[in-house]
Amino acid sequence: GVYILDKTNIDKFIKESLTVMVLFHNSSGESEDAIEELHSSQKILGRIKFNPPRVAMYEISSAEDYRKFELAKAPSFVYFIEGKKNNFGLLSEASILHIFQKVEGRIIPIQKQEELNMLIKECQPYSINLMYVGTEADEEFLKFIEFKDSIKGIRFSICNSNLCQEKYSKALQSFVLFKNFLPNKELIYDRTLTENEFNKERISEWVDLNSKGYVMRFTERFLEVGFNKTKLALVIFRKESSNKVKEYNKMLTSLAKKNDFSHISFYASDIDTDEDSKKASQYLLISDKSKLPMVSIYDNRDGDLKIYPFKEDKKITESNLKKFIGDFFEGNIERATFSQTIEEANKEQKEIGKKHAAGDSRVKALVKANFDEEVFQNNFDVMVLFYANWCEHCHEIMPLYERLAQYLSLNEKLKFKKIDLSRNSIDGFKINEFPTFKIFPAEKKDNPLEYPGNALLGEFSNFIKKYATNP
Repeated sequence: GVYILDKTNIDKFIKESLTVMVLFHNSSGESEDAIEELHSSQKILGRIKFNPPRVAMYEISSAEDYRKFELAKAPSFVYFIEGKKNNFGLLSEASILHIFQKVEGRIIPIQKQEELNMLIKECQPYSINLMYVGTEADEEFLKFIEFKDSIKGIRFSICNSNLCQEKYSKALQSFVLFKNFLPNKELIYDRTLTENEFNKERISEWVDLNSKGYVMRFTERFLEVGFNKTKLALVIFRKESSNKVKEYNKMLTSLAKKNDFSHISFYASDIDTDEDSKKASQYLLISDKSKLPMVSIYDNRDGDLKIYPFKEDKKITESNLKKFIGDFFEGNIERATFSQTIEEANKEQKEIGKKHAAGDSRVKALVKANFDEEVFQNNFDVMVLFYANWCEHCHEIMPLYERLAQYLSLNEKLKFKKIDLSRNSIDGFKINEFPTFKIFPAEKKDNPLEYPGNALLGEFSNFIKKYATNP
């Protein structure tokens, strides 16, 4: 259900909730629509079976409410984790799922058989769960707490009941890894095989090695966090309706099983039927669907994603793909580059400015061709939003970024820029998620600083004032 909050209970409610989504609304028509969306969001929240977030509404009654919760307008949707604001944006499936990914780092307690069954069932392709078997007082568990945040893209749980100790006796004071794809759907971290070592390096290596299948479906989840984890991937974009799907699967599975290619992840993406694949195609330089199937290697080993396409005039066979991979490692495959035109970016930004800015937009859209000039070859402090056109949450952040640029518009030494990395390839930046904000201080252009906080106007402003050369 949805909780109704007021001035007498909101602070206590937020403080006592592990996670809570609050819709701040007023009597406007927009708020009525947002309230309907809030109720419909229950279906989305149904995906979170353990410790699901509480949902609440708060009617804004004074200007003090706007200041207290740093609200720019109503209706506004704010997400709190353990009392701390973690998101600001519109109420939509995109924002809810974006936040859900951030919450996945929490550790879910497992006590009953039905909870364990649900956990295993929820490891849908291609979700992964790492469960510690033991108690929260164990020395091993306390070590794990210290480095768990470095293991990206998976969920965590702990089970100290007799159920788990009997079923996974070999994993006592150790881990079980659950996944729903081959090979090895259920694995135990056997410390006897790792010289009884229980540290960040050993466990992270074990998780990375075992959290991929022979051939995986290229989901949006892997688009956002997978490259940060897998580093090197070969992806085939195809049509599921093609009569060669089974042939391609067999081909990729055969390559994936080869020891020579054990450090490469193999993905298949069906553009015609899979929404995740459609989004992935926008980001991964798949513009002409008439040329399917298409194959590329994606290299993120240094944190700067590079794309190496398989030649269009080559037939996709196992032997040709094997040679393609070999040529890649020998440095004989040319990297793909891509860019919007300045005219395209300016036209698009003009429309966005009309929609979100109070007047003329203070945010300038960059492309590959003018990025260095606009960011590095000047004496300004430059704030840059790195985003992807397919990222719905990025578009929801745009109005806030426009308001931030307007709010600080009196500072002529501070410039606001943005660049769409789904349509412009630039080198030298480690972008692990979208959206990402970086400030390039006027006197330290070679040392940009990433904004680490939440999308709140006051926090953004304070960050810029702290690190800009000309605050």
